[in-house]
Amino acid sequence: MESEAAVPAAETTTPASPTAPSARLHRSWIRVGLAAGVLAMADYMLLLLLPGPDRLLLALAAAFAPLLAAGAVGVYRVVALHRPGVALQLGSGAVAAAGVVFTLMALVQLAGRASLAALDAGGGAAAARRAIESVRLGLDLGWEVGFALGAVLVAGALVRHPRFGWLYAVPGALAGLAVLIIAVLAFPQDPVAAGLYDLGPLLALWWLAVTARAILSREWVEERVGGG
Repeated sequence: MESEAAVPAAETTTPASPTAPSARLHRSWIRVGLAAGVLAMADYMLLLLLPGPDRLLLALAAAFAPLLAAGAVGVYRVVALHRPGVALQLGSGAVAAAGVVFTLMALVQLAGRASLAALDAGGGAAAARRAIESVRLGLDLGWEVGFALGAVLVAGALVRHPRFGWLYAVPGALAGLAVLIIAVLAFPQDPVAAGLYDLGPLLALWWLAVTARAILSREWVEERVGGG
């Protein structure tokens, strides 16, 4: 009985919390990811609005994919603090992948512009223009479908979230579905050329609103993360 009662002092010492490093990493990802998400949406708007110069557009296009990927991770980590799920993971992954497709599309467009300028000087650029435009349109469809699907899946995870709820979930789901339907109806043209509305910027504004809400949820995040 004495050997059972006598527990060495070393065994009763509470070890350092094993979750502390994980909590610090979680906070870091949230801070960096959400900041990157805001920059990604600013980057996207600049790419839509600026006519040039090409070198600036090249830098913006190259930066978009990693910024949106980090932003998707930031949003995921905030939303998953309440209830992680397959839909949320798939949605965040789809948004990140869509950013890569958008960067590829923008780079194809910029490279094609430079090549066509050289071909125009010598004539015979019509066939090359059609080929480049077909590639761009295919990538544009991939970007819109990926971003829209990701938004719909993430929106589904926001429905019962205490920091988002229906107010954020419904607009995201509706905008995502609208972008999907318009993209499919317009293919193989882009929505504007097909006489439809391009709702991609509207969906981007929704994603920015979700990111901003996540940033404003700092106290709630701290309570949930814990770990020192």
